[in-house]
Amino acid sequence: QDVIALHEGVRIRDPDNQVPMSVKSVLKDVLEFQLLQHGIMPRGCRHIFDRIVEIEHNDPNIQFDVRCSYVEIYNEQLFDLLSEAKVPLEVKINTGDREGFYVAGLTEINAQTTDDVMKIFMDGAHNRSVASHALNRESSRSHALFSMVIEKRRWVPKENTLWVTRGKVTLVDLAGSESVKTSKTAGKGLLETQGINTSLLHLSNIVAQLAKEGLSESSHVPWRNSKLTMLLMESLSNSGTTLMLANVSPSVEFLPETTNTLNFATKAANISGIKIKKQTVGESEVDTLKSELFKMKKKIDSVESENQRLRDLLAAAGIPF
Repeated sequence: QDVIALHEGVRIRDPDNQVPMSVKSVLKDVLEFQLLQHGIMPRGCRHIFDRIVEIEHNDPNIQFDVRCSYVEIYNEQLFDLLSEAKVPLEVKINTGDREGFYVAGLTEINAQTTDDVMKIFMDGAHNRSVASHALNRESSRSHALFSMVIEKRRWVPKENTLWVTRGKVTLVDLAGSESVKTSKTAGKGLLETQGINTSLLHLSNIVAQLAKEGLSESSHVPWRNSKLTMLLMESLSNSGTTLMLANVSPSVEFLPETTNTLNFATKAANISGIKIKKQTVGESEVDTLKSELFKMKKKIDSVESENQRLRDLLAAAGIPF
């Protein structure tokens, strides 16, 4: 009601002392209160788009493009949460100078505001696999990765070149490791639990290896052991930065699970890497440069042809050159 009143331009009075409050002041209080209720994801998105607006305003030669995707790993199969077609997708390896793996055929949707991102996220969240068991009425039966690819295009007039810098933010929701004894899952639920625990085990092994040995060109890291570890390679390797939030219970009943989670988080905190910034020339600019090169070659051929014609004339006139 406050928001509607503010939108209609109604002056609001404090019921106790009847002191008039400006619409701008109340709106600011309402928005700040709403922001405090937001979690990490909307706050992070808000920060990203605020920076995008600021950078584009300060430099007209820079433009950003944000694309979102949402994938689910269910029983070691990948499903596009933003697509109506519920068919398994394949993981393929990147070629060229880009490392890691990608999901072939994954839907990407453009976003221009935080609201756009949150709508895409909520649309995908409705398609996630959930089920109930003894510990949770709506337990996630899959791991999910929501990704935002942020592409910056910077045009350099002096170089006649378009430079493209790509970054990727991936928000990963890992289904919790489960004990069959306590969750009392059976049948289909048992298979789901096995799939969840197996992929978490592979992730834990990689985290332990990276924490102990680090990452070098000679390192052999078993990324291919699970779909989860393949898709997290970018985040956990030298070109990525990872923030992990470990959820634990204060209940003594779940002390073993809490201990395991904290041990895993401790290992993850010991991973260190080198951030690498990669830039590439935009594909459209490559086509433009090829076209310019072709025109220059034609001009050179024309000049050489004219030179030859002049040589022939000079030779016919008996004029040495």
